[in-house]
Amino acid sequence: MHHVLPLVASWVLALAGRSQPASELLGRWAGESVCVVARPTCHLEHVVYRIDSTGVGAVTMQGARVAGADTVDMGPLACRVAVARTSGRSEATCRIAVGVWRFWVAQGRLEGALRLADSTLERHVVAHRLTHR
Repeated sequence: MHHVLPLVASWVLALAGRSQPASELLGRWAGESVCVVARPTCHLEHVVYRIDSTGVGAVTMQGARVAGADTVDMGPLACRVAVARTSGRSEATCRIAVGVWRFWVAQGRLEGALRLADSTLERHVVAHRLTHR
């Protein structure tokens, strides 16, 4: 029995650690999404995201972009959240038809990058927190 308690305690701590990576990403964010590669179809966008937990290791990002006087709903992104091995930070990975979005929090800002299927860096996002959760 004495050997079981440390194992149970370490298992509980491991589970608790898995559910926390998403917490720093949650909330409402607003900022800019800039084109890294100059293309006629790519424009600077003011973006607003709402990030909600959908379970352990998963979030939904509801996005909108401001285009002139209109706000255009970009729809939800289903993302997986894990701690990146190289940086040690929580990172949301969201797969879309043209590539992969990755989002993380650095120095209190939400940052993101869209890499196309050919590994081209297409967009970079920097946003500031509006509210937590």
